[in-house]
Amino acid sequence: MSRWLRTIAVVGALSGTAGAEEASKVEAPVPDSPLAEFARTNPSCMSFTDDCQTCVRTLPQSIQCSTPGIACIRQVWRCTQHALEKP
Repeated sequence: MSRWLRTIAVVGALSGTAGAEEASKVEAPVPDSPLAEFARTNPSCMSFTDDCQTCVRTLPQSIQCSTPGIACIRQVWRCTQHALEKP
């Protein structure tokens, strides 16, 4: 294999790894964001989406979100899973 092809193979492998690492990152919402407001006004909601990100409530005061996709059109936040009611 020529040196040029080996270089392309290595660069391609590295960029694929970076993409996988990027996809696994999570981010927390900004305190005054629409998500933070939605979470505050919907305390029983455990999972939310705006069709760009999926977020879950991990603790009563902690929310973790996926990284939004590149070609994403945000919608209004909506609840996708409510907490189970205790009997």
